[in-house]
Amino acid sequence: MTKTPREASAQPPTRTAILAKERELEAERGIADETERLSGLKAKTKRLKAMREARDAALREAIRKEAQAKKQAKPKLGVWPKKGGK
Repeated sequence: MTKTPREASAQPPTRTAILAKERELEAERGIADETERLSGLKAKTKRLKAMREARDAALREAIRKEAQAKKQAKPKLGVWPKKGGK
């Protein structure tokens, strides 16, 4: 199945469109079994939780590096900076 030039240049589908398509496909396949639907939801929540944890870890690392850079930029206590020109 080849795509027309218009289809090839089209934007990728949005998240809502993808979810709507998934629901439509589930309805076509007749996934009326609640446990099967719930297992899919559990997998989805696990995936989202892992993504959230990865994002949080990256933010913590960035904050740590920023704090470390600030700490190195501060003058040390008890050490007087040299006066210029003497």
